[in-house]
Amino acid sequence: MSTQNSGNPETISSTILSASKSLKFWSAASASIGFLILVIGGVTYLLAENLKDSGETVSLIGIALLVLSILLAPKTIAKGIFSRYGRYGSTTIIMTLAFLAIVVIVYLMLYRNPTRVDVTATRVFTLAPQTLALLDNLDEPIKANAFFVPNNPTSDIDYQKAEGLLNEFDRYSSKFDYEFIDPQLNKSTAEAYGVRNFPVIVFENLKDGDEKILQPINRYSEQSFHTAILIATGKEQKVIYSLTGHGESSVNLPSDENETANPNDLSNIVIGMLSDNYAVLSLSLQQVGQIPEDAALVMIPGPQTDMDQIEIDALTTYMQNGGSLVMLLDPGSPKSYIDFLNIWGIDSTNITIADPISNRGSSITPIVQKANGQYNLEEPDIQIAAPLDTTFFTGVTALSPTLAKDLFPAETIRFVPLAFTTPASWLETNPSNTEFDRGSDLQGAFPIAVVVEASGTVDGQTNHPTAKFAVFGDSDFITNEWSGFSDNANLFLNSVNWLTDDYELISIRPRLFPMRELIVNSLERDFIKWSGWLLPPATMMVLALLVWWRRR
Repeated sequence: MSTQNSGNPETISSTILSASKSLKFWSAASASIGFLILVIGGVTYLLAENLKDSGETVSLIGIALLVLSILLAPKTIAKGIFSRYGRYGSTTIIMTLAFLAIVVIVYLMLYRNPTRVDVTATRVFTLAPQTLALLDNLDEPIKANAFFVPNNPTSDIDYQKAEGLLNEFDRYSSKFDYEFIDPQLNKSTAEAYGVRNFPVIVFENLKDGDEKILQPINRYSEQSFHTAILIATGKEQKVIYSLTGHGESSVNLPSDENETANPNDLSNIVIGMLSDNYAVLSLSLQQVGQIPEDAALVMIPGPQTDMDQIEIDALTTYMQNGGSLVMLLDPGSPKSYIDFLNIWGIDSTNITIADPISNRGSSITPIVQKANGQYNLEEPDIQIAAPLDTTFFTGVTALSPTLAKDLFPAETIRFVPLAFTTPASWLETNPSNTEFDRGSDLQGAFPIAVVVEASGTVDGQTNHPTAKFAVFGDSDFITNEWSGFSDNANLFLNSVNWLTDDYELISIRPRLFPMRELIVNSLERDFIKWSGWLLPPATMMVLALLVWWRRR
């Protein structure tokens, strides 16, 4: 009978009405609702950036309701807390609240002081030291105005790349800020910045009192942002001229960012030079007849045919006026370039080097490794190779002074090798059959990258302002195909920085694209091969014999 009456609506309502006349009921209801509101308010405050004020208000209401529940029935609550079961429950609640408080404190510490760790092997998400130094030393406020149409499928990937990089730049400098602007909804703003085609990012110098410097870009990379900031701050761009007309590698960038770059071109290395605030231009001496006066550096990347006399005279005049030159030769380079270098005491064997110890699968593809002592680190004022670990060459010739050490005019010409092959290397006249012939093959080690400071010619007949040279026995190592290997790009770019007196830029840059390879010599390679073939079956045989011996 009682069971049937328990479901009667009049009985339920009378029970609730009777309980509502008790302060214990309202205390319990206030505590339950207050706890629920407090949790909602706390979550809102922590997770909803735009609703922090509302979260604080809701949390205060929840706390007020909890306090009210205590005031309504203090004896009941005290009895519940200090009873035997109440103490267990109170302890559990206190431990739970303490744990939640610790979680909240840790969250707030990480939220207000965000620290990101790049765990990728090649640190592809870490800004380069040059970029960090640039951001740290900003004297003027810089703003990036990113003109993107939101939710546009064709530019969504570019939007994500730009937003991620801009956020990284903003995290490292209080003087850098950015804003995304919809050029369709804000046409007047886009027109004020001269934006007609988008997406595009316009870097703006916000310094008061001066004419605004605007630098638009449509390449969304760290190097492009770095260069845009340098230009926006008004730093003068040095000009590098790359000679053309003799089969040299091209320095032209693809017209479209999505266009596939030619593996034999130098567009990746040019992007690295742009990030160091250099302007890179092509130059035909056959057409112009002289080196422009604004040249900070002349570059000759892998020439295939000889220069004519007009070009030789123009280069000679430029160097005798204290110019800077980086020349990248190859085995079998045209004679006119070697003859030109001979004027300042630099010679090339023009023969391929074979190195059986430090190479990349073939003896004619030598590798220079710091672990093998193959970099020159003994010149305190030439730190080009100091940050490097490994450089790879796909076919390289040896470089040397034109005269013996006792005859070399050290008072006017300083000849400094940068990188060597190992002592086991030799000059191989027949690269198709790399076998060392003790009777005819000259053994190393050989310099394959050198720098020279010259205030006169090697014959002593001409003195002039100090000219600087960087000469490499290979041109392929900085092409698009190989510039991403280890420190290839860094070796070349550090040399450019030294030649242009930008010593503060000599450092390690981020990989133009990540490439991970295991560098081993021939002995290590043989060990890996034979141990992989023999060690697993040998181990299984030993274990099988042990099991048989124990069970026999």
